[in-house]
Amino acid sequence: MRKKIVYIVSPRYSGSTLLAFILGNNSQVSTIGERKKFYVKSLRPNGKGTQKCSCGKQFSECDYWNSIRDAIVSQVSEKDLHTDTSFFKLVRNKYLNRVLQAIFRFLFLKGWSLRLHPFYNKMKSLLKVNEILINEVLAKNNNRIFLDSSKPIQQAMYLSMLEKFDFYVINLTRDPRAQIVSALKYNKWSISDALKYWLREMDKNESIFSSWNGLNKLDVKYEEFCRNPKEKIKEIYDFIGLDFNEVSILPSSKEEQHIMGNKSVMLGSIDEISERKDWLGKLTEEDFQHITNGTKRYSHLYTKV
Repeated sequence: MRKKIVYIVSPRYSGSTLLAFILGNNSQVSTIGERKKFYVKSLRPNGKGTQKCSCGKQFSECDYWNSIRDAIVSQVSEKDLHTDTSFFKLVRNKYLNRVLQAIFRFLFLKGWSLRLHPFYNKMKSLLKVNEILINEVLAKNNNRIFLDSSKPIQQAMYLSMLEKFDFYVINLTRDPRAQIVSALKYNKWSISDALKYWLREMDKNESIFSSWNGLNKLDVKYEEFCRNPKEKIKEIYDFIGLDFNEVSILPSSKEEQHIMGNKSVMLGSIDEISERKDWLGKLTEEDFQHITNGTKRYSHLYTKV
């Protein structure tokens, strides 16, 4: 039976950590959270390793990550480890990398074979590192479904080129008003800055989805998931081919999880997921109207509050 990659596409602060935690609690699913962070936190040569895994140890001292790191290093050449492999950086220069990523996106959506890409050899080496990473994680639990909550859609396009895996995308969205207020908590932005950032990200996602032929995609709204978790989890399980009889959002019974992201998410029963509504009291009427006017084309994402 073929292995699967399930990738969560979403703007930041959409609830991807919550969704990934719940899906990763299934015994048939392996996840490390945001795969895109693996190079910086664990694989990078001479990395400081000061950040901590969800197990409580620094990444450089965690046996789980060190075993995966060693497996990758033993199977690739040293030169392949000098750019951010898990973020699919084609070159080290960030400005040139943006140009090359744009070229890749254009060719990908035009249906070009990887072998026809002008940077085929580099892409092949990046895909190899990520394939080894995913296979090593799956082997740890003898699983066939790998869940990645990395979020950027560009990462999804890269991973979909791994020919030995079936590929699925969960497109997670949230009410733009809540999304924008959440962004303000973590960034020194104005309402207008946060609005522009969100619109740019959503417009890019929508444009790529509309041109991505043959994609297995399921749309999930954060608010609907919180308000009716059983129904939404069943819908997701049906989408990726999991048995709904094995579902829980209680803290995982797995021996120990090694997640890149929030250290822990404590949840209650399947019927009780708290939808975050703290954004409601943090907008003036003028701010609320400004966001509403700017997101009219995404009004289908609005939810009753």
